Amino acid sequence: MTYLSYLLREAAAKAMVSLLSKGRGPLRFAGIVGDHISIRIGTMGFYERHILDGVAALIRCCVPPRGGVVLDVGANIGNHALYLSRLVRKVIAYEPHPHLFELLRLNCDMNRVNNVECRNLGLSDAEAVLHFVEPLADNMGKGFFTTAGAGDGTLRMRVERGDRSLSESDARDLVAVKIDTEGHELKVLQGLRDSLSQSSPVVLFETRATEELLGCAEVLRRLGYSYFYSCDYPFRDSPRTLRVFRRILCRSRPAWKSVELATCARGDFSLICASKSRLPIDQVNSLM
Repeated sequence: MTYLSYLLREAAAKAMVSLLSKGRGPLRFAGIVGDHISIRIGTMGFYERHILDGVAALIRCCVPPRGGVVLDVGANIGNHALYLSRLVRKVIAYEPHPHLFELLRLNCDMNRVNNVECRNLGLSDAEAVLHFVEPLADNMGKGFFTTAGAGDGTLRMRVERGDRSLSESDARDLVAVKIDTEGHELKVLQGLRDSLSQSSPVVLFETRATEELLGCAEVLRRLGYSYFYSCDYPFRDSPRTLRVFRRILCRSRPAWKSVELATCARGDFSLICASKSRLPIDQVNSLM
């Protein structure tokens, strides 16, 4: 990476309030110019709205109105946290990247959302300071922790064991955990073992690597999670262009379905939900 490109990326990251839009949603968001997630929020109201609607249907079906605590691990600028804040009593949003954290906090303040607790740290299986590879300015959600050590474009970020970061009452009232940490999901789950055992929340995670996916599934199975579901559009296995036409012509909507992770190939799912009990999927899908 040249010094000039580094300066340009830093300038883009610091231009936090350059994108300010209501989009099509009820909330206002500050984002980063040129960032993929910020652009989608600015034009569509929320990023990955079909995923958010799927999670919302799950929570409405399984959690009392405005009840419980949700963890948003890898909160970015607050897309998921602000959406879910309208459904539950409290959201605890973890974001280790300093620029993204400032945007997360700003977006909560701008929208007068007072039930999102923003924490500028990551979760892992132990307390540590880890090296973090800076994302490119066009997609600030792609940064990741690395064991390779310091290098160009790396930061040092603090992580905590999830169980230690939660109060007794928050751990007891946990109803859902969303994890999107670009390859660190397994470590996050290992650090939340006690809370997952105690409260049995649904666990929502996204991972692209088969080894990481199966590792997460194994940890969850040992904790009593026997049921796995994915939320996505029909025709996901079709070529991209054909998928778009089918969604338009068939007016298809995303839906939850039961899946067997042991037979999955890389990149099969947009989002995976793990539960200790069988979920009323037909009822959930009727709410989407």
